[in-house]
Amino acid sequence: MRVTVLLLTLVCAVTWAASDAALAPRSVKSAAPAVAGTDAVTIPHLLSYQGQVTDTAGRPVPNGIYAITFRIFNQDTGGTEYWSELQNVTTKDGRFTCLLGSVTPIDYLPQEGSCWLEMQVHPDPAMTPRIRIVSSAYAYMADVANTADSARPKGNAGGDLTGTYPSPTIGTGTVNSAKVQDHSLKGVDFAAPCSLTSSVGNPGAALHIKSSNTGNGIRVDSAANNGIVVYYCNGTGVIVDSSAGNGFAVYGAATDGIYVANAGVRGVRVDGAGQWGVASYGNLGGGFFKADVASGVGIEADAYNNVAADTAIHANGKGIASGGWVTGFDDGSEAPCIVSAERTIIASGSARLSAGRTEISLPEVFTKHVRPDIPVRLNVTPTADAPGLLVAERRGNAGFSVRLRRIAGLDGTDDAAFDWIAVGVLEEPSSEPVPDRER
Repeated sequence: MRVTVLLLTLVCAVTWAASDAALAPRSVKSAAPAVAGTDAVTIPHLLSYQGQVTDTAGRPVPNGIYAITFRIFNQDTGGTEYWSELQNVTTKDGRFTCLLGSVTPIDYLPQEGSCWLEMQVHPDPAMTPRIRIVSSAYAYMADVANTADSARPKGNAGGDLTGTYPSPTIGTGTVNSAKVQDHSLKGVDFAAPCSLTSSVGNPGAALHIKSSNTGNGIRVDSAANNGIVVYYCNGTGVIVDSSAGNGFAVYGAATDGIYVANAGVRGVRVDGAGQWGVASYGNLGGGFFKADVASGVGIEADAYNNVAADTAIHANGKGIASGGWVTGFDDGSEAPCIVSAERTIIASGSARLSAGRTEISLPEVFTKHVRPDIPVRLNVTPTADAPGLLVAERRGNAGFSVRLRRIAGLDGTDDAAFDWIAVGVLEEPSSEPVPDRER
């Protein structure tokens, strides 16, 4: 038996604004006075539908429950299916009433307003022809929603947007500093990789970061490779100026915390740091510096105003130099420092005998740091004729005395002048850490 459905009433109680996108329910002003302080009405996305199921002879089918699939297309035949749902409807004298959209919400309709309803009473195939869905008389008034501020736009985007609705994109170069609130962007707002390019001269910069409190200017935490990489800088790769806290803080870099290649002048420059320009900590070493050419220098440090008497490098711990240590002079020449298998300290001076004897006190820095269990080695060399031998006798490690042992037949004065050298072994370095100096 072939089953047909006769359309009784199709009420379009809801009108959607033209859009390719699904529309959220809207609120409208009520013409009646507000009830209980509320004047907003949520419009349901449902279509009230009534029909009658008959057999091929036009007789109503027996009362019962029938499975009917409803579908909406944009044409009377073929076309695109925009919506469908399966409902079990109950008939009486073949008539039934249902709400389309009660199973699957009707959130999307063709923009042109051409909607055709197709029905299929199972197990029979879909019926033809499809029924066109039209609006009721006063529903035409809802067409003003197409121009309301709340209606979704369509067509080509304008202003700072480019492309077409419903998926325009932000135009290139349209978001600038004037359109971004100061201090509103954070690191998580930038996708990786983030590339910054600048063609300005000093004091401009591709990136200028300034911390307004005691926080970090830049912090890199647990970088899987290099924390910060700088390539091919004509001037200074990185400048940190007047940082109250850390200019750069790099933690847990798997390879290099800061990597600078081919800087024209300085790879990293720190001015006006509150304590330390660069503080580095690592499991293998605090820092690694290497010259790229034979005439280069791995580390160069200048004392304040390049005064030789001031300290350029201070190390709390021993130093290891496979090539030895040298002292440089103003004329560019160098002299090697003493290299010994022991950690030695040397004191030297000049003196003169008085009535064939004198006492020499060693400097406090010498006596304070030599090992008391290892005698100080002494060397005394006369600088004038003496009538005998000059004998040095230790007084512990605090000093020594020098006396004249005359030899018959030698001429000279009992007040002979001499040079002396004292060589001691330094005490063992302490295993206790040096107190932290506010790093």
